[in-house]
Amino acid sequence: MRWIFLNGHSLVGASGTVKIPSGGLCTLAAMLVLNHGRPVGRDRIEETLWGEASPEKARDRLNTMLWRLRKLLQAAGVQGHTITNGRDALTYAAPEPFDCDVIALGDMARSVLRNNLTTTDEADAALACIDDCNTEFLPFAQDHWSLVTRESLRSAHLTIIEALLRYMRKQERWARVSELAERLLQLEPTLETGHLELIELHGQRHQFSAAKRQYDVMQKLVDPGTTLETASALDALKIARKTRKSTVVMRPSIKAVESAIDHIETARDTLLGKA
Repeated sequence: MRWIFLNGHSLVGASGTVKIPSGGLCTLAAMLVLNHGRPVGRDRIEETLWGEASPEKARDRLNTMLWRLRKLLQAAGVQGHTITNGRDALTYAAPEPFDCDVIALGDMARSVLRNNLTTTDEADAALACIDDCNTEFLPFAQDHWSLVTRESLRSAHLTIIEALLRYMRKQERWARVSELAERLLQLEPTLETGHLELIELHGQRHQFSAAKRQYDVMQKLVDPGTTLETASALDALKIARKTRKSTVVMRPSIKAVESAIDHIETARDTLLGKA
């Protein structure tokens, strides 16, 4: 079975897919699932669901939500999963293998940070992981726990995309680079990395006007103090456009020019028999 919180809210079991209603029941399910195997205090749950002004009959209300959650498990045909309703805490236990898109995203981000992406299989697995992330985590919830978890998952998502960008660039898979850069900017429009990737791609295709438009967009969104690298890249694209060459042309240093002249003079003297 599989819990889904990043592409709608649903539970997939042997009997099919069951939608988890948005709101308190979905938040409760997420809290128990993300802490599976560990007790979650009733006080913590009540504060998350109802804030400091907990309803007077919070225990009864929570018991009703647990009954509804068990009904969802039953409707999805899930076997072997239990929710223990203790006096001070609730515990959700699930047999292995346990599958939840939120947990899979966090695990993938940690794996990428430890080992980076080095093989096609690893890159494909990372792509499959982020392809499931079409919505934010509990976008309707504004409690502290949901906000912190949402930001943590967003950071994990960005970590995976940036690793994929590095891998796809090395493999020269430019269509994927463009797609991932766009996705990076959808998540975080102020990241210069995404803008720079798109500007360089436009440069490779000799689309200077598109590169300039992307640079103008970036200037409106990114702190001006962090755009020096991108500004330099744009200057290099101007040179490439004027010289009509397929690669970015960089001006050689004075030292390199002097060295080249020395080699030319040595070669000339050798040919003339003066060496």
